[in-house]
Amino acid sequence: MCGAGPWALALLRRLGVSAGARAGPGPALQRRRAAALGIAAVGVVVALAGALALLPAGARPLWWWHGAWLLAAAGLLALAWRRARQAGANKDVPRGTSAESAVASAAAPPTGWAHGPAGRLAAGLLIAYHLTALALWQTPEWPSTPWREGARALVDPWLELTFTRQTWHMFASDPPTVNLALKTVVIDDAGASHDLRSDLSAPEKLARPYLWHDRGRKLGESIVAYRRWLGRWHAGYVCRRWALEHGGAPPRAVVLTHLEAPMPPRASLDPVQHFWSRVQEKGTLRADCAEFAYAQLDDEVRARHGLPPGPALRTEWARARPPDWATRRAELDPLAPLWPALALALLGAALAWRREELRAARAEARGDAQAEDQT
Repeated sequence: MCGAGPWALALLRRLGVSAGARAGPGPALQRRRAAALGIAAVGVVVALAGALALLPAGARPLWWWHGAWLLAAAGLLALAWRRARQAGANKDVPRGTSAESAVASAAAPPTGWAHGPAGRLAAGLLIAYHLTALALWQTPEWPSTPWREGARALVDPWLELTFTRQTWHMFASDPPTVNLALKTVVIDDAGASHDLRSDLSAPEKLARPYLWHDRGRKLGESIVAYRRWLGRWHAGYVCRRWALEHGGAPPRAVVLTHLEAPMPPRASLDPVQHFWSRVQEKGTLRADCAEFAYAQLDDEVRARHGLPPGPALRTEWARARPPDWATRRAELDPLAPLWPALALALLGAALAWRREELRAARAEARGDAQAEDQT
C-alpha cells in the first residue's frame, strides 16, 4: 500500500479513530514537491529547446538555447518570489508584528544556509547552466553522437568567457598513432627558400642526451596538434626574427607546413628514415611578412639594434568579409545584444528580491528590539 498513507488516515478519521498525523502532506512537503516540479519543468524546457537548436535544418540555434534558459530562469524567479511572499503572508506570527517582519521571517535563510531564497536560486541556476555546458562540451566523439559539434557550439561562448574549456586527451586510453612535425620555410626577398629545420624529426633534433631543453619542440607540437591558432603568431615571430638577423631586411613570406607520418612498428629500423619515407603534408600556412599582422619590426626595436627605420608595424589581422552588405547583414545575429541584456535584467530582479529580504529582515530586527524594550 505504498503511497496510500493520506487516504488511510482520512478513512480512520471518518471512522472516528484518532490518528497521530495529519491527513495530507505538510507545508514542507508541499514546498519540496513544488520545487521538484519546477526543476523538472526547467529540464523539459531546456531539453526541448536544445533538441530544436540541434536540428539539421534548424535556424538560429542560439535563439532556442538562450531563450529557453532565460525563460526558465524568469519562470523560476517569478514563482519563487511569489511563493516567498505568500509564505510570509500566511505564516502565523505574534499579534502586532508588521507585514515586513512576517515576510522577513519567511524569507530568512534556515539554519546552515548562507543566503536566502534569492541567493540560492541565482547560485543554483548558475551552477546548473555551467554543469550542463561542461557535460555537452565533454560529450565523447562517437558515431552515436553526431550532434556533438552543434552542442559544443552552443556552449562555447560561455566556456570561452569563463576560461573553463577542458580537454582530457592526455588521459585517453588510446596512445598516439602518428608522429607530427612542423616544417618552417622562409622565402627571402630574392625568392630563395630557406628551410629552418624546425621539424622535430630532423636528425639534429634527435640528438641524445642534451643539456638544455628546447621550448621550440613544445611549440611545434602545439601548433600542429591542438593549438593551431598559434601558427599565425609563430609565423609573425619568424618574420621579425629573420629581419633582425639580416640587417633589417624582412623576408617575403614564411610558410609553415604540418607534417604527419605513422608511428614506426616495433622492429629494428631507422625511425628517421621511416618518418621521411611515409610523411604527408596535412596543412600549410603562408604568411606574407609585409601584410601579416605583427610580422614587422617596430622602429623602437630597430633603433635598439642600430637598424634604420622600416615599414610600420601592422597590428590588425586581415578579416575575410563578405563582398556586400546584404550578405554581411544576413550573417549577423540581430538578437545577439539582447541575451546579455536579458541576463542582466534577471540578475537585477534577483538583487531586488534580495534587497527586499534584507529590508524586511532589518524591520524584523527593529521590531524584536522594540519588543524587548517593552518587556
